[in-house]
Amino acid sequence: MDQIRIRPASTDDVPRVVELWDELMTLHEHLDPRFTRRAQAADAFAMFARHNFETDAAVVLVAELDDAVVGYCMAVEAELPPVFEIGPIGEIYDTVVAARYRRKGIGRELVDGAIDWARERELDRLEVRASLANPQALAFWRRVASPFLETMTIDTSA
Repeated sequence: MDQIRIRPASTDDVPRVVELWDELMTLHEHLDPRFTRRAQAADAFAMFARHNFETDAAVVLVAELDDAVVGYCMAVEAELPPVFEIGPIGEIYDTVVAARYRRKGIGRELVDGAIDWARERELDRLEVRASLANPQALAFWRRVASPFLETMTIDTSA
């Protein structure tokens, strides 16, 4: 496999990021019908992604192979309730790699980029939510978990 390049997303990447998001959502919808999207979901996600491309409080990284975007990771800065001593944290919203490129280390490289972003912003940690209905995602997050990247699993089967 050729060299993967991880870079910040640009607005030119919106259509491909939406395609990858749609691939993820189709899988989740198959695993759990509560992930069923509304009619204009792709348009709403495109606006959400564009916003996160442009704000300093988020990062969207893409994995590029032979000038094609094959994955992305989106993370945002978040505040915990004021009852905790730790400061702001980061939350990874999505990490998606196109099906044919999975299990090649691309997801890990994307997450490492998000960790670097969080450290540069002096965030205390990153958190991620993963669906119990998606065993591949759970296995991935267990492999990449570290003291800085905390995995939080939510049960979507209840």
